[in-house]
Amino acid sequence: MNPRLYKMLLAGALMASMALPAWGIDEAPGAVNAMPSMGSANENPIYRKTPDELWRREVFDRNGEKIGTIRTVVRSQVKDIAHAVITDGGIMGYGAREISVPLNRLQLVDGKLLIDDTRESLHANNLYMPGSYVELKPDRPISEFSAFEPQGPAMGSGTQR
Repeated sequence: MNPRLYKMLLAGALMASMALPAWGIDEAPGAVNAMPSMGSANENPIYRKTPDELWRREVFDRNGEKIGTIRTVVRSQVKDIAHAVITDGGIMGYGAREISVPLNRLQLVDGKLLIDDTRESLHANNLYMPGSYVELKPDRPISEFSAFEPQGPAMGSGTQR
């Protein structure tokens, strides 16, 4: 047998044997993930939107107070979780504070994006660190992105389209 063909067949068999255990795993009936991955079927309608559709949308708390405006949508490099980068304050994007909030914490209610948190709590706990995220391409629904797709690094503060 050709050594090159033998190596290819061996590599294929090894990859298939590593994938088999994952195919056999079933979730328990009724189990709910606290942090859904971007590719999962999700009840939240935000995951059906594209990053472009969320760009510049205002985010409000439950009391109707404006938290900030979505600058971009990114994916964590550590976990397969989409985040909205929300800017608050500044003049024309300069001097604005940026926070990252997992999309599953946002809700679309009557056309408004709401979060069940306060501005102070969000600024204290969710500082945006561009090096930890990858910016998503703007033209596909967020639920279609995969952790294995190559994306460019997240753009830094003050990026404009």
